[in-house]
Amino acid sequence: MSREVRIYKTFATGLLVVSSIFITATVCLGVYLFYHLHEIRLLRAQLLNTSQVQNELLKNSTTNLVIYPHRIGSIAYVLNPFLKEGTLWAPEGSAYPINSLGLRGESIEPKASGVQRIVLLGDSWFFGWFLAEEEKTGSVLQQRLEEKLGTHPYEVITAAVPGWNTECETAFLENHLIRIDPDIIIWEMMANDVLDANGAAPPGVMAGFFSPQSPNLAPVNSLGKLNQIPMPFILSRMRRNLHFIETFLKKYPIPTIIMAIDIDPALMAFLNQGSDFPCPILYLPDKYKLDEKRGWIGPGDFHPTPWLNQIMALGIMQELSSRNWIPPIAWVPSETDVIQEFTKYRAEQSTEAAVARYLAHYADWTPSEFTRDTISGDIAYGLVNRDKMCERGILYLHVPPNRHHIVLQFAMEDSLLEYPRRISVTVRDLQGRETTAEHRIENSQNRLAIPVPLPRHEYLIHELEWAFDFRECHGPTLCYSAVLLKVSSE
Repeated sequence: MSREVRIYKTFATGLLVVSSIFITATVCLGVYLFYHLHEIRLLRAQLLNTSQVQNELLKNSTTNLVIYPHRIGSIAYVLNPFLKEGTLWAPEGSAYPINSLGLRGESIEPKASGVQRIVLLGDSWFFGWFLAEEEKTGSVLQQRLEEKLGTHPYEVITAAVPGWNTECETAFLENHLIRIDPDIIIWEMMANDVLDANGAAPPGVMAGFFSPQSPNLAPVNSLGKLNQIPMPFILSRMRRNLHFIETFLKKYPIPTIIMAIDIDPALMAFLNQGSDFPCPILYLPDKYKLDEKRGWIGPGDFHPTPWLNQIMALGIMQELSSRNWIPPIAWVPSETDVIQEFTKYRAEQSTEAAVARYLAHYADWTPSEFTRDTISGDIAYGLVNRDKMCERGILYLHVPPNRHHIVLQFAMEDSLLEYPRRISVTVRDLQGRETTAEHRIENSQNRLAIPVPLPRHEYLIHELEWAFDFRECHGPTLCYSAVLLKVSSE
């Protein structure tokens, strides 16, 4: 046998041995991973839950991996049940338990005999945003009930996830009704519930420009006045939310109170106009919700402190007691003062005079002109990066009595003009009367004048809704149709 042949055989044998070892190791690793996949996923989830990682994610975007997409689309998302505990939206250095339903809190067990279960349903407000377990609304309510009605066993359960709207809350409650088994529901409502929930995309990251319900309308989670402006879009979304609750209560007639946090009673009175709400509404008085020093969790952060949760617990308990859903309560003078504030606020802010003041306030607040430099998400839905118009959007404008057209100016990218596009623009007044204009887009600079509905309503705010027949995506979170230049009237 030649030397070359021996070398070749030795090399081949070595290669065969190495290949065999590699294949064997790969098979063993595959078998190990197969039998330990759950533990590996859990470890990954735990690693992703570190405060450091979460803070870095939140620093640059609205994404976080504590959010877990729910298989039922109307629920949108829950907390990641594989984590077992979470640190996001918790005080520094602390963690909260996450149960199998994807809620903050311990496992929800079947109700003990004789126990009355009160369920707090809502979003970040009831969740306990940056509060310890014993400081959140549900825990405070549990404590106060035990103090005042110790012989009557009550159990307070919180079903709340930051970012949920009324649709998410309704869907979650209905799909987990047997497990949660409420005797009384305290249903939290916020002004931004008129918006869609932020979309959840695998593997559980939130994407601020996505919305499962309205993917073409960028959600604007402003805590400002926009979400309460008395115009058709907002009013229709509020009616939609109330309809969710009404439909649920017709199927499941459970004693329910709506806890309206930042919704003005005057807006609800205007919305009502002779129709009945599905259940009683308890309003958080301005005296407390506008107390930033004592009531807000931090500067500019409109979430409750333990002090404000104590205030809300008193208001909730009095509302329940006044309807004989819980026994009468003996109040001390300081508690009576708080309760009277709740009663007075609801009565005084729901009158016809209060509604008139409310409308006048928004008529003064809404600007009469916007330029590219002044356009803000505070007055529009469907804008990304300030001036990029999504496929659909809504904008509000004050139109003086001597002007009869709203003028919309926008720009197109030249490359898009090879494919002729169209835009439809509708202008509405307070009563929902509307005019619509269609426009074929053939130039980079476009100017549309849309007549306002006649006869003119004394309320001068108008709602402008646009709808393009296309959108162009410049990345996974940046899709838009045109650039907004100016909105005015003539």
